[in-house]
Order: sequence, then structure tokens, then C-alpha cells
Amino acid sequence: MCAEGNGLHPAEVAVSPAPVLLRVAVQHLAPISGAGDPDAVAVPGHRGEVEGADEVAERCVLFDQFVHDLLAREPGAIRFAAAPSVVAVHTHCHAKALTDADVTVRLARHLPGCEVRELDTGCCGMAGSFGALSSKYELSVQVAQPLVEQINALPAGAVVVACGTSCRHQISHLTDLSPVHVAELLADALELRRRTGSTGGADS
Repeated sequence: MCAEGNGLHPAEVAVSPAPVLLRVAVQHLAPISGAGDPDAVAVPGHRGEVEGADEVAERCVLFDQFVHDLLAREPGAIRFAAAPSVVAVHTHCHAKALTDADVTVRLARHLPGCEVRELDTGCCGMAGSFGALSSKYELSVQVAQPLVEQINALPAGAVVVACGTSCRHQISHLTDLSPVHVAELLADALELRRRTGSTGGADS
């Protein structure tokens, strides 16, 4: 969403971007978030600073929680083809702090023939833009070391899932793997099923 197109001056965004962008999100989401199933989006912090944000937040969930809950209600709603033999999940700090931290792992287990491992990791070290600062880079790499070691120990062909944008950036920077969002993992399994017509059972 364009800040200028919503009556916001670029300087306002530069000084305090999170509340400003949240206000824009509320303007767009409020008209469609009054009824029905929750919207498959997430509202960040700063809710108390923006009128109407709490009402919108009550209708919002993370993507993986949305799909997981759908499959819990309707197990046959989405059928996936066989997945990579090993999927390793690194959980975003946001999910650990504010949501069900295991939901991505449980969702990935709906893919047939897949061993899902939850990496025993803390922060990836990026913490948004923290690790991009030259003064914080070395510390960022040190924080990421346990994550890097566990990823480097994965078997060949393993897929790493990381829903955090900064997490994926850090993993790509410090390892030879290209991590994916869980939505990409599911999309690949759906596309494979479409092309091959294969189906499989699913763990719940």
C-alpha cells in the first residue's frame, strides 16, 4: 500500500513508520473485517496508537494459522502431493512471542511422506533491520550461529521453512540454502499435485 496515496507525507513515514503503516492497513481492512472468517493477514504492534486497530486485529490471523485451522475443520479441503523428505522449520520470534509457535510445524505435517523437524533455535540475529546495521553485523552473525550450525547439519535435499522475512534473508546470507515461507512450501506441493494428479494422506 502506498503511503502517499493515503494522504501521508513521506517524512511522517520516515519518523515513525509502524503506526503510520498500521493506520493505512486499518483504513483498507476495516470495511472487510466485520464478519465471516478471519482475514489471513497479521496486524503488527502499535495497535493502541491507531483508532480502530483493535477491532481489525481481532479478525486477523497469520497465514499458517489460517490454513491450519481450515484443515482442522475440513481435513479434505486441500490435498497435497508428496513433499520433500525433510522439512526443517525455524520459528519466527514474532510467532514465539505472540502466537502458537508450533503451528507452522503442525501445518507442514499435512504434507504426505514428509519428516518435519522443528529447529531448536532462538533469534536468527537479524531482528528486523538490526543485523543490517554495520555496527551490529558481527553480533548478528554470532546470534545466528546456532541456527546456521543446525541448518548445515541437515541432510541433502532438506527444505528450510522460515516465515520471517528477515530470517530468510539471514539464512540465505549465512548458509548455502534458500529458505522458503510455508506458503511457498504448500504452493509447491499443490502445484505438484496439479501436474501429476498424485495425492496422499496427511498427518494432523
